[in-house]
Amino acid sequence: MLHKALFASRRLMLDANRWLGSWRLSIVTMTTLAFYQALLAIWSTSTPSQVVTNIAGLTIFHLIYVLILLNTMVCFYRRLSQFRTNPGSFLFHGSFLLVALGFLLSYTSRQEASVWVAAGEHFTSQPEQILSQSPPRTLSLGIPLMDFTVEEIVPEFWRDQLLFTRLEARLTLPGGEEASTRINRPLLWDPITYLRLSGFGYAPRWELQDQSGQVRDTAFVKLNAFPPGQRDSFRLPGLPHRFYVEILPDLVRDEEGEPFSQTVNLRNPAVRLRVWRGRVDLGGGLVESGQGFEFEGLFLTFPEIRYWGELRVVRDPGMPVLFAGFALALAGLLLKLLRRSS
Repeated sequence: MLHKALFASRRLMLDANRWLGSWRLSIVTMTTLAFYQALLAIWSTSTPSQVVTNIAGLTIFHLIYVLILLNTMVCFYRRLSQFRTNPGSFLFHGSFLLVALGFLLSYTSRQEASVWVAAGEHFTSQPEQILSQSPPRTLSLGIPLMDFTVEEIVPEFWRDQLLFTRLEARLTLPGGEEASTRINRPLLWDPITYLRLSGFGYAPRWELQDQSGQVRDTAFVKLNAFPPGQRDSFRLPGLPHRFYVEILPDLVRDEEGEPFSQTVNLRNPAVRLRVWRGRVDLGGGLVESGQGFEFEGLFLTFPEIRYWGELRVVRDPGMPVLFAGFALALAGLLLKLLRRSS
């Protein structure tokens, strides 16, 4: 009986080894994973991110990852003896282990933060400067300390419409070094951290004057008022009022100097203002350059409007490992092609 049990267990191990290392399992798992990733991408456009995250964490999908890893490890083990005769195949299959390790590192240590920095503002990674931050994961290293000044934010639009042709932030780093980041070209801060410009908005400088014309206070305020038509609000220190602001593009005027309702120029916006004290509407109006709005003995103007940029700070230790895996896969494929051609 014992020898039959040993024989059955050995046969089972051989069958499992043959099945786990088969090309059919590779095709099934890779196709299933690609289909799953496509579904996640579709769901993410219409479903809250938390729901998509919960779906991605289901046990069935973890099982697919385990099968892909086991299949790769068995294939890699089988090709250990072929390293001298077929190094390309050995490197190609070995690259999947690096890719798996990179994904594992990203899953357990990736962390992101979002900050709003206006043109001319100095960013030093202070807690009050960080708008939002992802929850720390098991191996998270935290967001690194950064020190830079945003010198300029350059938005360019196609035919002055809402389609960006370029969105760039020009930075000055410690020591006077200049750098830049674009919406499609992140700035590599260190080997595992990059900084990417991901959004854009307006930061008007408000100025509050009393009846004698003396300036009581002034400051910049970052508003989520882009694109035109979107309204945001802010408060002033020590006042019970709330100021609702809509940033308008340059106004195209007719022959009599009256502004049209349609606007096309997005580079020098004006302000449409509404002032409330509690539930009391104190009125409002269009505030253009050099103008202001008077309410309850005070006078509010917007002498300057700057751009602010939303910067995403991403720290991902798995990123260089992933790139190394992809580079190793390309090297393996190149060696296989050279071997076949020779």
